Amino acid sequence: DPKGTKISQQLIEVRRMIEIGAAELCAVRCSDSLVDDLRKCVEQMEAAAQVADVDAFVEADIEFHDAILGGTGNPFVAAIFDPMRPTIEFSRTQTSAIPLIREHAITEHRSVLNAIATRDPEAARHAMTSHMDQTQRDLEIYVLSR
Repeated sequence: DPKGTKISQQLIEVRRMIEIGAAELCAVRCSDSLVDDLRKCVEQMEAAAQVADVDAFVEADIEFHDAILGGTGNPFVAAIFDPMRPTIEFSRTQTSAIPLIREHAITEHRSVLNAIATRDPEAARHAMTSHMDQTQRDLEIYVLSR
């Protein structure tokens, strides 16, 4: 599996299982300061995308998702991701090198942010589902098909 196709697909499966529910729970439990942190992450992603700084983009992307996991108020949710962190970072660096994927990611992250900011768990679930769908499509179209 030279492209890491199977690992990439498995990672998205796990992310769907955990992050969609985490976004929903975060919308109910998060603080105003957490919403501010999420907003800063999206702004950092936008700034990094403008200058094609992939490392800074990936860092802000991962911080965004970590903040949501933390925003659930359940330490087990974040702990589940710890063993996968190196694989997640590698995968994100691969996909984030592609400008169009960065654009998609910013749009999807902003939708998740807006849903959580309005404290709407159903909207947060929907937005994170959309983000996972887009991530899977981008992976299939721009990375795995090469």
